[in-house]
Amino acid sequence: MDQKFDALPCYYFQFNDDCLITYANEPLCVLFGIKSEAFHGKHLNELLTISSRIFLGTHWLPMLHLQEVVNELYITLKVGVNSRIPLLVNSKRVKTETGYLTDCIGIAISGRQKIEDELIAAKTAYEAALSENAQLTSAQHELNMRAEQLSRSYGISERQNTELKQINKVVTHDLQEPMRKLLFFSEQLDGDLEGMPPNTLKKIQRLSSVIQSLKSTLSGLQEYVW
Repeated sequence: MDQKFDALPCYYFQFNDDCLITYANEPLCVLFGIKSEAFHGKHLNELLTISSRIFLGTHWLPMLHLQEVVNELYITLKVGVNSRIPLLVNSKRVKTETGYLTDCIGIAISGRQKIEDELIAAKTAYEAALSENAQLTSAQHELNMRAEQLSRSYGISERQNTELKQINKVVTHDLQEPMRKLLFFSEQLDGDLEGMPPNTLKKIQRLSSVIQSLKSTLSGLQEYVW
């Protein structure tokens, strides 16, 4: 393979239709810490994370066989135990004397995960804001209902107050004046009891008692209304 691929500022590798690697340039060898010869014959899956292996079998390879050129693929290399390197890959399947080979150029996009994390965080914050807004809307709706209930209660209270004022008018004016006249005539009768038959005297005394009782009742009602 031409050594000019080793000078490329990207990862270049080649694999056959069995997904066996036939070449890896120096940047890729340095990344994995092995020599180019050690890559030869490795299965491509050995370089990929589980999700990228699935993507290779379900999307990448079928698309290569259909259209031979597949660009802007996102895969993740598994380097060592914990390191993961996301790559943006352009690939082309070409026919050679020994069979089909797929040439791949990959560019590391290490900032992608950070961007995705920021997008997820922004989405989470947005959903939290929506939830909080929904709670505020619910609280506002409940406050409106309470306000309507208070308004109805206030209306009832106003009507009751008007009725009490009408009762007060009846007690203080419409009934008091006849009551004063009854008391006046009762006192006049009490002062002129001599010579009256016992039966008449008893009736007058009973009338005075009823008038006094009625006066007490009106006084109590007036205090309640006030």
